Amino acid sequence: MDEPMSERMPVAKEAGLNETGLVVSGLTKVYPGRDEPVLDHVDLVVRPGETVVVMGPSGSGKSTLLRAIDRLVEPDAGEIFWNGVAIHRLKGEALRRYRRQVGYVFQQHSLFEQRTVLGNCTLAPCLWGDEPERSRQRAMAALARVGLADLAHRYPRELSGGERQRVAIARALTVNPKLLLWDEPTASLDPILVGEVMGCLLDLANSRSVAMLVVTHEVRFARRVADRLLFLERGRKVEEGPPGQLLEHPRSEVGRRFCQLLAA
Repeated sequence: MDEPMSERMPVAKEAGLNETGLVVSGLTKVYPGRDEPVLDHVDLVVRPGETVVVMGPSGSGKSTLLRAIDRLVEPDAGEIFWNGVAIHRLKGEALRRYRRQVGYVFQQHSLFEQRTVLGNCTLAPCLWGDEPERSRQRAMAALARVGLADLAHRYPRELSGGERQRVAIARALTVNPKLLLWDEPTASLDPILVGEVMGCLLDLANSRSVAMLVVTHEVRFARRVADRLLFLERGRKVEEGPPGQLLEHPRSEVGRRFCQLLAA
């Protein structure tokens, strides 16, 4: 993104952080009718090729954090930077260019049932202005990456739950994102199907080809995939560090609860 220097904010430098990647500073979101902020001055860094996993109890602000980073909700305070650009200030075409660099995998796959697998995956590139053939090539490459190229002409109703979610992953990959946001991608799957989706995510993490911010309750997976793990509770970041350290020697109560899940 070629943004004027006036759009670049000093907080990343002041914090001693590299300006490449994602930097979130003091992010706060308050919903009407709630006694406490859903996000309360959250700081976060995700560097290029890095995988950061966010964990915490329901209602701790994890999904709101992802939505704010993608500008699906507007924060009430704080700053969001992508490669040094102040994302929270972008509008119009500049915001659309940023979003083209971001892939978002939701809890529910949200596929269009009337479109084939290929049709679901070509939609985003077409909307961004790619020619139909280029969109098809992008989609087939993404489907091959998640092991579903042979199902390109099926409809979502013909797929298993795990296959549907892998299509959702492929759809996010069709725009060649630099940042992938994952909102509990296995939450709606039964345990038998969790493995195939987690396998896709692990392959992407190991490739170091994209920065990833992952919200999950899968403790063992978090330990395997995360470069860093952070715990949110009541909208606040209560602990952050290497997954082995946090899951073996947690300092926070929420960390201790997740550590117990690992031992179960």
